[in-house]
Amino acid sequence: MGPYLSDSSLRLNTVSLPRLVRTFRQQYPGVTLQLREAMTDTQIEELKRGALDVGLLYGTVDGPGFSCQVIWSEPLVTAIPRKQCGLVER
Repeated sequence: MGPYLSDSSLRLNTVSLPRLVRTFRQQYPGVTLQLREAMTDTQIEELKRGALDVGLLYGTVDGPGFSCQVIWSEPLVTAIPRKQCGLVER
């Protein structure tokens, strides 16, 4: 994030990121986080309008004026009872 985050405010959208928020607060204790939940398209519009400083999105944003960086990845899995679906055995 950089050294300019000393005593300021950062508006950030989040889904469910307790570890990320905890780490951020440890590294930047003088920054007040305003957390909101919003879908990707809403975040993109708010970023364009300047109503949001950082968006946490699924995928990337194409177009000028945006810089995207992968900050973590998680496997997406499905759990299906074996007795209900033959796909599990394949």
